[in-house]
Amino acid sequence: MPTAARMITAVIFAIVAYYTSNEAKTLMPEGTPVAVFTPWAMFVSALCAWRVIGRLIGRGYANSINTGVYAMVCAMFFVCLLFAIVEMIRLSMKFRYDGPMEAIVGIFEIILEYAPMFAHPPIAIALVVGAVSSGLIGEWAHRKWG
Repeated sequence: MPTAARMITAVIFAIVAYYTSNEAKTLMPEGTPVAVFTPWAMFVSALCAWRVIGRLIGRGYANSINTGVYAMVCAMFFVCLLFAIVEMIRLSMKFRYDGPMEAIVGIFEIILEYAPMFAHPPIAIALVVGAVSSGLIGEWAHRKWG
């Protein structure tokens, strides 16, 4: 059921995803296709916020911080997974994998290759601030309008 808390946290996550995906584009290797990276990151992040924070909100401000961080970790995982799957399909079209199992393992290799970008200071700070603020603002919205 749509609530103000779900909508607000989804918007905050989409804004954080916009900023962090644009920062991450500058760290990716030359020639990496990033044309649709930002819109998909925004969509997946907003969806994670809607599903995770919206379901767990309303248990107090301390728990809302944990909920925001949990939702951000989920969003980061699913954005990385989506990007790795797309990258794996692109590489498999160039016959870089010998079989389907090697391609599936390649997904996780790509995730491990790109995951350290989250430790880049502007990205890490934006993710932490976005996670904490979305949890707190979501709890506030739930108490005010929920």
